Amino acid sequence: MLAVTPAHASRVSQAETRSDGLQAPRGVCVRASFGGLPERTLWFRMAVDGVEVTDRLVWYLSTLDSQEGTACYQPPEGLPLGVHEAAVAVQNPFNLNEPPRQLVSWAFEVTP
Repeated sequence: MLAVTPAHASRVSQAETRSDGLQAPRGVCVRASFGGLPERTLWFRMAVDGVEVTDRLVWYLSTLDSQEGTACYQPPEGLPLGVHEAAVAVQNPFNLNEPPRQLVSWAFEVTP
């Protein structure tokens, strides 16, 4: 994982946590490197406020053979106001009994 947004301990507007209808990363995001194999996007799992949202991630790749991309959870209504916790794990999708290879967690606040 290369970066997460919103940054830890940051404050963001609610508008920044929802999709703007454009092809731009917004919401709760992780920028990741996966060696040019898009199927490796399956290795990334995200939870927001203790709820897994992996099946609702939108991946932004510049090309199909990109070396990296950004995955975002972008609820249409944005996140509710208040403090939120997020976590991303890199885990083998073919053997969920393996421990995560990398785990990042952080918290941020959503404001009006």
